Amino acid sequence: MDKLERIKDKYILCNHDRNFALGKRVRLRYACEYMYACLMELNPGGIDPFEYLDFARLDTSGGDVRGAINALGHAKRAIHLTIDCFLEILGLAEAFRKSNFPTKLNVIQELEAFPTLILDNLNKKRNFVEHDYRRIDIDEVVEFIDITEMFLRLCYPFLKHMVIGIHVGLKGDTRDIDWVLNPETSQIKILENSNSQSFDSSIGIIYYDFSEDKNDRRHLETIDIGESNMQTWVPYLNTFIYCTKRAIIPESTPYDPEHYERLMVFQTRSIFKL
Repeated sequence: MDKLERIKDKYILCNHDRNFALGKRVRLRYACEYMYACLMELNPGGIDPFEYLDFARLDTSGGDVRGAINALGHAKRAIHLTIDCFLEILGLAEAFRKSNFPTKLNVIQELEAFPTLILDNLNKKRNFVEHDYRRIDIDEVVEFIDITEMFLRLCYPFLKHMVIGIHVGLKGDTRDIDWVLNPETSQIKILENSNSQSFDSSIGIIYYDFSEDKNDRRHLETIDIGESNMQTWVPYLNTFIYCTKRAIIPESTPYDPEHYERLMVFQTRSIFKL
């Protein structure tokens, strides 16, 4: 087995992952994530998005127009709060704190994080009810609540295990590079490692066995995240999101009946002697 095969489970390689080096990631040859961020609480001292979702379901239980309108408002709050948390973990909260909801959705769409059309439709329906003083059918609200729950569960893994640090190899570049996001300062640091091992491969030099000594890393550039320079930082955050997605939803592999069963059940049991 060659070295590329041995590292493919820990590295994202452009010759193994057909989507990795496309679009905003076109310059990448490989990536290996090593740093993660987690929001321990989504809204410290306040109401959690899933609590808003529970409020929405309770409001629909009466089956009346008042409950439907209140439920739609709670579903909207659950989505808006979740999106604000998503922007926060990516260091975007300050840059887009005063932005309206459509602008925030445009940022998420630019980052290719998850589909936004359904969320946009939900927001328009909420505006139709809230600002035009229209009625809404209870069944329609129940459907929106289900959509809200699906979105919250889609977004939740990002908020608990977001990739914010990766080793990368770039096309036409033989250096060993780190990209590191600091969500609190809204900055991306570009660093060069000087004490890594490497081997040559069909996709170029690949570095491994990284040093944990900060003295072995040279600072190359700092990118400030702001609304005015989106095109500068979007490719970096897009890559962090892609790496996170890959951990959440692994690349599909062809079904091989000789090695896999359709349904596999596992049970573990620990026995302690006291």
